[in-house]
Amino acid sequence: MSRHRVFMALVLSGVVMMSACGSAAPAASTGLVPASVHFSRYTQEFAGSLPASPVKAAVVEGFREGEVVWVKSQIVWRLVSPARSYVTGQALTRLLTAVKDDKAHDIAPAGVDRLFMTRVTAVSRHDATVTTCDDESNFEQANPRTGKVDASFATPPQQNYILETWRMVQRGGHWAITAVSVAFLPSHNALVCQPGMSGAGASGHPDPAVLLRNTRAALQTATSVHMNGTVTQGGKTLGLNLAMTRAGGLWGQVSEDGAAFTVLATHGQTFLELSAGFLKLQHLPATTCALYCGKYLELPPAQSKSLLGSLNMTSLMNSITGSIADMHAGAVTYVGTGTVNAMPAWLLMDSSGNLAYISSRGSPYLLRVVAPQPSTGDVSFTQWDTARIPGPPPPSKTIGLSQLAG
Repeated sequence: MSRHRVFMALVLSGVVMMSACGSAAPAASTGLVPASVHFSRYTQEFAGSLPASPVKAAVVEGFREGEVVWVKSQIVWRLVSPARSYVTGQALTRLLTAVKDDKAHDIAPAGVDRLFMTRVTAVSRHDATVTTCDDESNFEQANPRTGKVDASFATPPQQNYILETWRMVQRGGHWAITAVSVAFLPSHNALVCQPGMSGAGASGHPDPAVLLRNTRAALQTATSVHMNGTVTQGGKTLGLNLAMTRAGGLWGQVSEDGAAFTVLATHGQTFLELSAGFLKLQHLPATTCALYCGKYLELPPAQSKSLLGSLNMTSLMNSITGSIADMHAGAVTYVGTGTVNAMPAWLLMDSSGNLAYISSRGSPYLLRVVAPQPSTGDVSFTQWDTARIPGPPPPSKTIGLSQLAG
């Protein structure tokens, strides 16, 4: 019955905004690329300031330089200098294809392309990852000689806001783009970039330090919550669908690689629902399912205490509020507003790129946490103070450890 150890390790690493990114890389910030670059009929905007970390700032500057030479090459239909220094590998192949296709169709980038919420989500000595939201709502493809916009190359309105992931490598003492992938609606990963999030610096937004302090106080007094989502660590992804109460109640499902089990802690008793997935996780014979699947295994007090020792609301809330209290001033910034399940929220980002949605209506409860790469962690919190735990199953539906062992 040791699955809870894996579960809590994932929750506490994937949900709480407390991780630090990677090891140091050699390149330093140079400040070469301005926040807005104009070229012919095209404008490239880089919203937001460079990271405070010189290492991450150097990565972002290499990314910006790669973006600039990329679009300039498309505009003039040939690689410009120093494109091969800042674009390499698979990214260079894509750029050469784009240049060839644009020339064949007599089009070139025009209008405004705005990159925002740019984050360094991973960095080592030789590799880094940058994610950025791309607002193409004012981007166009036009004939470079006549300026006439070619509407056949227009981006569908529902795909104007894109999440891009750029892989970076060290090249000649600076960072260069080596690969890129994109996500747009209906992809879940693109949700963070959609309208409904106002830009950083919007009037009336809260002070992050005050908001976090109020959130910490709200979480310390919350009586129940439901959490749903996924967290990933060590190449394994766990699905979570759990309600928990301050009184020690717990009810819901944990899944891994398609196998799942249901746990119920209520009225001082703890049960695990027996299913084919649970038997698989515990390496028990599949034939056992014919006898016991659909029944609940009642855990003895010792095993129950071990399972619920850290898998409970008090431990989770203490971990989150403790992490908030340990944050240094300036480590969290306000980046906009959004919604979670139709609830309005303030959006904060920590120095590692984790995004936190905090309710802007009523108590400032945590509504959602998204890891730097959304595919590796995304958990939502609902039913604050209203989540309920059912009573124990009837005796006819329960068995003991001795029966299962037999």
